[in-house]
Amino acid sequence: MPKITQTGNSHGVVIPVATLAQANLAAGDSVVMAPLQDGILIAQETSASGRMVAAMLESMDRYAETYRTLASERLSA
Repeated sequence: MPKITQTGNSHGVVIPVATLAQANLAAGDSVVMAPLQDGILIAQETSASGRMVAAMLESMDRYAETYRTLASERLSA
């Protein structure tokens, strides 16, 4: 089972070759990552999923205050 390791100020995970192959990823590929409640989603940057994740993250950054307001209104309702 892969584990998170620390290298300097960063952290990393060694992904088994079989897992990379199943995900159509290879060493050197550019990826996008999105935090989830219980993990991290990793997608190839040029894939449909990767473009969707990149757009979602950009939207969340651009409209962060709006999302916070909507979330607080929903929690207080």
